[in-house]
Amino acid sequence: MDLIILGGYYGDSSARHGNSYHWIDQITSFLVGVLDKVDLRNPKKCFALPFAKVGTGYSFQELDIIRSKLKGFLVKNEQKYKPSFLESNWKGSQQDIPDCWITSLDKSMI
Repeated sequence: MDLIILGGYYGDSSARHGNSYHWIDQITSFLVGVLDKVDLRNPKKCFALPFAKVGTGYSFQELDIIRSKLKGFLVKNEQKYKPSFLESNWKGSQQDIPDCWITSLDKSMI
């Protein structure tokens, strides 16, 4: 099963800052999901189902690589909105909703 990154969560550990103080370097765990509906003619119309929150299993170096690949493709979740690529029936609890979302599903496949 291939998982894609849907969003990120700020952490409170020593892994927060990485090599800089950019807000993306505050992310230490990720909301991952699976593609549910795929429209090969129009990838912007794909839908995803959140599956799990992942915060372990990678080294600090791997975390820095993931964050650097996602820079420019994450937006802060300041209004607590739900992106259009999420299945409409997903209702995460307040703590399930990430601090930032991926801007497009095709950017989450790193």
